[in-house]
Amino acid sequence: MVRHTIDGVTRLVEEPYTTQAPAPPLDWDHALLAAVTVAAATLLLTALVFGAASGGALLSEAVPAPIAYTMASAVDSGWIICIGIEYLDRWHDERAALPRWAGWCFLIVAMAEDALNGWLHGSWPTGLTAAAVSGVAKVVWTVVMRHHAVPLTPRTRAWLAAEKADLGAQAALLAWRRQAERTKAVLAAQRAVYGDVVDVQDDSPSPLVVTREARDAVQAAISHMPGASAAKVAAQLAHAGIEIDERVVQAVVNDTASDDDTQNVHALRPAANTQIAETVRTLLRSGMQDKAELRKAVLLAHPHASPETIRRTINKLTAASTR
Repeated sequence: MVRHTIDGVTRLVEEPYTTQAPAPPLDWDHALLAAVTVAAATLLLTALVFGAASGGALLSEAVPAPIAYTMASAVDSGWIICIGIEYLDRWHDERAALPRWAGWCFLIVAMAEDALNGWLHGSWPTGLTAAAVSGVAKVVWTVVMRHHAVPLTPRTRAWLAAEKADLGAQAALLAWRRQAERTKAVLAAQRAVYGDVVDVQDDSPSPLVVTREARDAVQAAISHMPGASAAKVAAQLAHAGIEIDERVVQAVVNDTASDDDTQNVHALRPAANTQIAETVRTLLRSGMQDKAELRKAVLLAHPHASPETIRRTINKLTAASTR
């Protein structure tokens, strides 16, 4: 844009001009590599056509011609497809090993098919030439791929594999989310038409959780009621104001009966001369710190004791234990 003034009025107008920019030199390496790659691809196509024609002529003696040529092209297409997969996995030797091995196997079958066709038609040179075309195409493309595949150090390969694994995980998660959204849409459409016809209920029993307080209370009741059933122990606890599931009581009873010497079983049954203070100390050593739970457990072990005496003893011993 340049300034141009007429009758005192100045405007910015476009003015064409010519400039010369340096042209980069021709990249002969890239051009040659592109030409070689195109030539190798053309050779692959030639091998496919020649192999399909030769194999189709062989198989047409047993099956109709359209089917015969389709089957013959499938054999040659097999090793060509394996070449493409091998090229895509050129950075991973382990992943490229399978398509490389399968490609050579398919190539041997295709070359044997071409040679057999020439022998059956009385022309070994034709059969060997057809087989050689496929072999040359395979070797040439292998050489081209080795040029494209830059060798990587073990650490670089490991880093690349980890990077691809992360991206693969994100892609898998994205696919799962799409599927989940489709499923939600289908369920929403079905509910709109039929309503909530599916009632999923979990009939499995809830997991049994035995807390320390519940275990201590049950063990105190067991020591006071030796030989009592779980139902009676649970009823006695409920009478004392401690609500514990009968399954929990049964679990503690079973544990106590199986091993009376384990550290989870506390000897809380008071002897004739056992004092309230000793019961409180035993409960404190077992880990019970809540005063309300302590009062219930002590009252269960000493049903005829005065609640005020129990309260004073608990306050005194808990204060001493925290010093």
